[in-house]
Amino acid sequence: MSLERQALEQFDRLVEQGELLWRHDEPRHISSKPFDFQFHVANSLTKKPVTAGSKKRTPAFMDDNQDFSLGIFGPRHKLILNKYCVTRPQMVLHTVEFESQDELLNADDFHAAWLALTSMGNKYMVIFNGGKDAGASMNHKHLQVLPRPEGAGLESLLKGSSSDGMDIRLLDVPYRLAVGTIPEQANGVALQNLFHSLCDEADVKPGMAYNMILVGGRMVVIPRRTADIDGIQANAAAMIGVVYCSSQEQYESWVREGPMKMLERFGVPKEPRN
Repeated sequence: MSLERQALEQFDRLVEQGELLWRHDEPRHISSKPFDFQFHVANSLTKKPVTAGSKKRTPAFMDDNQDFSLGIFGPRHKLILNKYCVTRPQMVLHTVEFESQDELLNADDFHAAWLALTSMGNKYMVIFNGGKDAGASMNHKHLQVLPRPEGAGLESLLKGSSSDGMDIRLLDVPYRLAVGTIPEQANGVALQNLFHSLCDEADVKPGMAYNMILVGGRMVVIPRRTADIDGIQANAAAMIGVVYCSSQEQYESWVREGPMKMLERFGVPKEPRN
């Protein structure tokens, strides 16, 4: 059985039993430039525990419920189904032993992420919220594996007509980011090296909040200033145009303020081009 099929079967069974919180929500599409947005409203997000920013080194993933488990990936990570879901399925890839979400991703993190991503197939992406100001809710280090957006968001600019295969409209994204191509012979060390070079390019300084995304054969690194502006919140997925809202009111606030303008405020504005 493929990992995707296993994840979907366990996901559906847990939803039916009421153990996993998810309800189908038709995505709402908002046109924008240089990329469009896809919004989801999920009340399950209001029930998520929040420990990000805490100095306590308390493991957050102690529940060894095998119904949620999808296996061990690499020497230090475990893949489980997320209990508080926006998409079907949605998974958490966490370190078995406690490590801080504020720490930079390392080769073992990337090794596990690449194993999970290639096992799930090309319809998925991996995101990481590096710290509370990047959208993390838990302080125990974890990445997330979830379905890629369909024809929306920053990903639509990652395969374009420029010499490096990316759309020239990436230059019009109003906040700082760095994008690199995942090497053909990808492994944990190669991905860590790419990550470090993108952090340098995006000027992600030590201790700074950031997002990392693996999607469509690319790695994206985005430095962050904050994850919450007047109750409007943004994680890594939001920074590439896939926004998860906990209420209709939050969705309306996003639309009223202007999604791309909000991302510029959540991220670090680019220097004006001459």
